[in-house]
Amino acid sequence: MNLEDISASLILRPGRRTTLRSDFCWLRLSDRQDGWYAGGGAFARDDFGYAIRPANGGRTLATMVDLSADVQVARRWTVAAYGSHVAAGPVIENIYPAGPGGWFGYLELEYRW
Repeated sequence: MNLEDISASLILRPGRRTTLRSDFCWLRLSDRQDGWYAGGGAFARDDFGYAIRPANGGRTLATMVDLSADVQVARRWTVAAYGSHVAAGPVIENIYPAGPGGWFGYLELEYRW
């Protein structure tokens, strides 16, 4: 694997029914001469299912920060919310200069039998 993932997590339980979690991840290539690989695996006959993007001597891919909250609102019902932001590093910025970062989030309602 050519990736270094430095991460930290903070998990808080402010009450019996509530859990808050925040994660920080810093992703970078192990070697400046390597590339950024992406793909789904061995499903394509011609390229083994992977593509490589040149790193051009860079190492930092991205930094991600996220926050999630789970609240048990009733005995069988839980509401979960999640949000994250990814800031692209120089490797990704060189490939996607117009909009290299992004946001993601969701809201979930769970019922347990």
